[in-house]
Amino acid sequence: MVYMECVVEDGKGKAVVTAIGQNTEMGKVAMMVKEAREEKTPLQKKLAHFSKIVGALIALICIFIFLGGILRERAFLEMFTTSVAVAVAAIPEGLPVAMTVILALGMERILKRKGLVRKLVAAETLGSTSIVATDKTLTLTEGKMEVSETITFKSEIAVNEKKWQEIFKKKADPDQILLITIATLCNEAFIENPQDLYPVWIIRGRLTDRALVLAGAKVGLKKPELEKKYPRIDEIPFNPINKFIANLHKIENRNVLYVSGAPEKILAISSRFKLKENRRS
Repeated sequence: MVYMECVVEDGKGKAVVTAIGQNTEMGKVAMMVKEAREEKTPLQKKLAHFSKIVGALIALICIFIFLGGILRERAFLEMFTTSVAVAVAAIPEGLPVAMTVILALGMERILKRKGLVRKLVAAETLGSTSIVATDKTLTLTEGKMEVSETITFKSEIAVNEKKWQEIFKKKADPDQILLITIATLCNEAFIENPQDLYPVWIIRGRLTDRALVLAGAKVGLKKPELEKKYPRIDEIPFNPINKFIANLHKIENRNVLYVSGAPEKILAISSRFKLKENRRS
């Protein structure tokens, strides 16, 4: 059984979907979190305790005034009205407003330090916080990666430059084209909607692989088209031990092995490497 949000360490496989949405194990956990009752903050607990004490004292005073008036033979309606008036006057109705203003000021101070408080009562809780443990993904970072520069022995080109796309259109730099071709083919990311335009592609896989697939698509080297043009014969999947992925492709009636991964691992198993126009063994 494969569960949502689990990470596959190695290899590939196919699975039959047995549940979606709230019926999955992760969905059940999400519903439990959603339905969980929120705990009151220390300030809310103190205010509730204070309100109970004040309410009890006011009730005792009103009862004492009412019974004292009746014993002195005052009119029942008069004493009832007086007791109610005392109760209304004694209740600190301005306390909630004052606390709201104080919390709003605290929230404003947090906002000045680039902290966004969604709930007003959280400002009071954050005031007594000494350590914050958080996942940086989608909080401090966007959880995305992009290719910013491509480097070969001949050139270094920034991806955001028009020159990068012009080189691929004119096929002026074979090394750059080969680099992106290998990065796109030696890639375990897959596209759920390859029939759509690449800006709206839904790409699954490692962040690095997804970034490389998009980089290739920007210059016209789309993975689905490359895989049709250069069929894959065999592969060695990426794993943390080897730290590289190797694909064997059929290119112009010959088999070509493309390898992508950690430089130190690839160089260790290589007999030759290219340096500018020379080959070193």
